[in-house]
Amino acid sequence: MVDTNVIVALIDAKDVHHSISRLLIESIEEKGMDIVVFDCVINEVFSVIAKRSRQRGYSFKDSAVKINEILSSSKIVRIYQSVKKYHDRIIELMIKTEGNLNYHDALICLVMKEKKILEIASLDRGFENVPWVKVLNTVGTDSKMGVTIQK
Repeated sequence: MVDTNVIVALIDAKDVHHSISRLLIESIEEKGMDIVVFDCVINEVFSVIAKRSRQRGYSFKDSAVKINEILSSSKIVRIYQSVKKYHDRIIELMIKTEGNLNYHDALICLVMKEKKILEIASLDRGFENVPWVKVLNTVGTDSKMGVTIQK
């Protein structure tokens, strides 16, 4: 599972996490793992990139093409239909994490558990508060980036 912030940073070369996001995706691909993207993440990615393209003065069209390239080789899972089923549990998980997970992130965690998706590539710290989620946020040691292996 790949989170919004990783895809956004991958698309936006000006993002401070661009290099680590590129390395995360490359690592996932090298390990032969599927790149799984939930529909709520796609919604967030397009929304953030649209706003950034206006703020930072780059082409939304070019960015949208890059997003679609990533999505074309990804497994897209529709989870919005699960909102009604999970709403109360989403709120409970948000409260348990003292708001460190937003609504979408709590939904992501609950669906990951149901679908037995164990890992998420994310730069968010909130997922670290969820016992059944393993966060992939670093990929190897690089003295220039100061990154540590987490497998």
